[in-house]
Amino acid sequence: MPDIQFADDVVSHSPLPRPVYPFRETYEDSASSIAHHLLQQSFEFAPDIRFVLNKDNSVEFANLLGRQMLKDGGLCLNGMRQLRFRSGRAQASFDEALANTRRDLKKRHHKIIAVEDGEWTSLYVRCLDLDTGHLEVAIRPTDQHLDIGSVAEAFGLTAMETKVLLGLVRSLCPKKIAISNNISVHTVRAHIRGIYAKLGTRSGTATQSLVLRLID
Repeated sequence: MPDIQFADDVVSHSPLPRPVYPFRETYEDSASSIAHHLLQQSFEFAPDIRFVLNKDNSVEFANLLGRQMLKDGGLCLNGMRQLRFRSGRAQASFDEALANTRRDLKKRHHKIIAVEDGEWTSLYVRCLDLDTGHLEVAIRPTDQHLDIGSVAEAFGLTAMETKVLLGLVRSLCPKKIAISNNISVHTVRAHIRGIYAKLGTRSGTATQSLVLRLID
């Protein structure tokens, strides 16, 4: 199998492109802890899209599905070889997940991000090595009908609060939540305040994180 250089395939203007090699060609004989982990976890043929990032968040490894996603244009690399989503909102959520993981390397972070209108993706970020700062990013499709019924029941949410909560979990803004439920933005904000009070949270991000931990 020939070496694959995504900088040439995806971002032709990238200065001094550094190849992202298929994992098994590069590290199968390495004694590094990262290589050992990837071998044990069958990184190359994992059923979801996966990347390993360096300390500067540049891509070092991409598994088979990750490489295909880059070639298809679903994701791309910037000049610093960092992952970029097509949606600005998805990119902001991704950057936030990376920053949160960097602040707490012992915790796995899970977010649901809206990659396009009506389409959501589950994003998982965790640290592979505390010394090197390598992160593993896993991206997988999300069930469009997230089951948050048990959470709603546990916290005593009303039917409309449950619908608004689903919008928060999907990272929708109050205006989109209002449109999808045929209510006013003012009513949505009132329901959000009620949800925060019942769940003991203070922001949409904290609420999303709590719900995702409970249903994960």
